[in-house]
Order: sequence, then structure tokens, then C-alpha cells
Amino acid sequence: MTVTQARAAFAKVLTRAEAGDPVEVTRDGQPVAVIVGLRQYREGRALAESPSAAFQSFMARLDRRALRGASPWRAPRDRSVGRNFSW
Repeated sequence: MTVTQARAAFAKVLTRAEAGDPVEVTRDGQPVAVIVGLRQYREGRALAESPSAAFQSFMARLDRRALRGASPWRAPRDRSVGRNFSW
């Protein structure tokens, strides 16, 4: 649904969202927002992890063996001294 359509039929958009049907709103053909009902929003918030909890969860599942091996940065790194400079 475009922004113009959503604005013109906002009461219907709210009714759909309240019934559990998320409404995607687009501008110039690109999605910019999703309107969801309060129940769906609260359920999503309850499932969301904090950034620190998400990172801890990621680290707990990370297979550190996959990180072993040659450094991917060793070859592309430029070890030259750079430009000449003097005072």
C-alpha cells in the first residue's frame, strides 16, 4: 500500500493491523514502514534480545575452529613505510 493510499484509508489500515494483518507501506515503490497491531508489536518486543544478549548468544554458538588458519589480512596489507615526511 502506498503512503497516499494508507493516508486516505487510515481507519481501514488500523482495522487490518488490529485484526493481525500487517500493512506494508511503500514510498516510490520502496517499503518504508509496516503497521502492525499492538498485540503483534508487544509479542515482537517480548521476543527481541538486547544487543549484549544477542552478542553473547552469537559468541556461545560460534564455532571457533572455523576461525583458525591463515590471517585473511596478511597478504593484502601494505607494509610499505608510506610517504616520505620530514620537518
